[in-house]
Amino acid sequence: MNRKTRIVSTVVLVLTSALLSYFVKYSPDVAPIVDPSYETSAPELQSSPNPKFRDKVVSSNIGIILMYSDFSGKNATALESVRTWAKERFIEDPMFLHPASLRYSEHHDNVLSALFYNLFAPVRTVLDRSIKSWLRWRIDEFHQTDAYQSFRLDYYDLFGVDPEAATLLARYQEERAKESIEIIAALFYITVAIIGGIAIYLRLCRTNWISRGRLTLSYAWYVAAILYFALAWQSSEVSFLASAVIAFVAASYLRRPLSISFDEVGFLEVRLADLSPKVVALAAWASITLVGIQVVTWAKSGSLIEPDPITLLICSITGNFLHDPSHAKRAVDQVVGLIWLSLSAWCLYFLRRGEAHTPEFDAEMEKLDHARMVR
Repeated sequence: MNRKTRIVSTVVLVLTSALLSYFVKYSPDVAPIVDPSYETSAPELQSSPNPKFRDKVVSSNIGIILMYSDFSGKNATALESVRTWAKERFIEDPMFLHPASLRYSEHHDNVLSALFYNLFAPVRTVLDRSIKSWLRWRIDEFHQTDAYQSFRLDYYDLFGVDPEAATLLARYQEERAKESIEIIAALFYITVAIIGGIAIYLRLCRTNWISRGRLTLSYAWYVAAILYFALAWQSSEVSFLASAVIAFVAASYLRRPLSISFDEVGFLEVRLADLSPKVVALAAWASITLVGIQVVTWAKSGSLIEPDPITLLICSITGNFLHDPSHAKRAVDQVVGLIWLSLSAWCLYFLRRGEAHTPEFDAEMEKLDHARMVR
């Protein structure tokens, strides 16, 4: 990309953001994902709410006794999660089941935040509404299953047949579903980035596969840097910012590897270097290994009380935000393990077998040999 193209692209982006900010106003979708009427409209729940329901939940320390069924074990874990979550929410806000108003606000206190907000708001709005519609469909499908009906029986045995208990159950699923929206959106952006990486790899068909792999790996680290920077901007956490800097440095080095040395006089000398195929193979192995470590750590450390991205993603697919998807997470661990073993075997074979130098290196050697022959 030359200088003129960069200038034109910058002007177009700023002008697009200015027009969108002036002529378009985005309104969030505040409709609930989980329809409360599915629970509250049941005939047995048409009674006056229990005014002491909050005190009953907060002071509840009794054991859970369930009727035996195929879902008893999962129901016990899910009920304990709901009870723990409800206690924490009631202690924080005694009126959280019936808020006086719905608060939705996003602060854009600097020019960059406002610029990016207006640029990405159309895509974000469409994606957010699509994800919510999909979640509503998946949750409605789950509500028709035997697993949910079994949980409802155990749930009302524990919390009592009370309209407040029905509202609590709907709010619990609602909050878990809202937590999964950002995970699904991030997965969408990552999928788009992967498609872009494949396109870049295929576009570089004139170069050898080592150079294509190095440039594609550099692109992947740039994507990781952008993702971590966005998370740091949103959450104001130093760990995300540090990860973004490290990912950017790794991407830049893979894009244009540098060699730092001292010449005969003692001055610092920086010049472009040529990464060997073995180094590129090790970099690919290390990168995919780090991703695998992150996925496995999420799957093993998450719980229903503190759900991890893998748990939320699986729950959003099944529509079941009540039961822990332990079997699905175990399958994810196994798939990640198989991919890592296959990649490690390939990398070990490649390192032991060796590989010729890249065409760029061979061309430089030919130039040097030609220069010696001329002399």
